[in-house]
Amino acid sequence: RFVSHRMLVGWDEMGVSILEKLHSRLVAGEELVVLTGGDAEAIRRQVIGRFGEEAHRIFVFHGELTEETLSEFYLHDAAEVVVLGDMLPEGGSTRNVQLVQTIRRLVDGKRTTPLPCSVNLPSLEVYDTFQEFYFPPEFRRCLSLYPFNFFSGWAREVWNEFPLLNHERKFFPFPALADLDPVRRGSLHLVIVGFGAMGRAVTAQAAQVLHLAARHPLRISVIDPQAGA
Repeated sequence: RFVSHRMLVGWDEMGVSILEKLHSRLVAGEELVVLTGGDAEAIRRQVIGRFGEEAHRIFVFHGELTEETLSEFYLHDAAEVVVLGDMLPEGGSTRNVQLVQTIRRLVDGKRTTPLPCSVNLPSLEVYDTFQEFYFPPEFRRCLSLYPFNFFSGWAREVWNEFPLLNHERKFFPFPALADLDPVRRGSLHLVIVGFGAMGRAVTAQAAQVLHLAARHPLRISVIDPQAGA
């Protein structure tokens, strides 16, 4: 039985990065637990390759991401849970929201403080909706929910952070944009090449912040081979 652990529910190409974050927050006596419906043995090899001797603190289990399976991991005793979700061709956000509801039921009435629970919402539309969603007191009593979207997070970095030649990173709060002369230059024109998940996230972030940073209207053009389909 795990009584002091942090848990990752699901696995995809970002799994190792999430484990690194969770591992950095481990305290003495805590362990990391991964539950996935994927290839657990392949994930164990990745874990050993990345964490070396520290891999003994990370346990990988294969199982369906269901309430019956999750109930075996004593989530009410966990320090933190991250719902990453297994790789799905579609519907990943909906599935992860359902997993959050499952976790809420499992910890309801069994904790004195809310369980920190981060949830991956691959759909930008679902992620944006969650920013405005009101969670009733009975939900917040069980979980402290932190939704995230990788593409949205990376898109914010596009406008705030630039790599230097020595590979260090430094923040530049819109240096060139803030100095634009709206009378002389007219509106700011942003061209997005490619309109996949990252392209949509960059466009949404630009619409929210660039027109304010430049202090004049923003025009966005999108170039994508599927645009006319």
